[in-house]
Amino acid sequence: MTRTPSGFTLALILAGALLMLTATGAHVATGASGWRWLVAAGVAVQVTGWLAHVRRNRRSGGAA
Repeated sequence: MTRTPSGFTLALILAGALLMLTATGAHVATGASGWRWLVAAGVAVQVTGWLAHVRRNRRSGGAA
């Protein structure tokens, strides 16, 4: 079974997803193009969280 993200990595993944959803909703509601930068920042935060999760799994021997 594959390990699930936890702790700081889970916080990064969820924060990135929340940032993307919030910025996307604001972009749709206002039509301002500046919100795209926050969507991109959310992607970067979420990818950082997933990469931290993968590194942690590789160090601990992968799936249990």
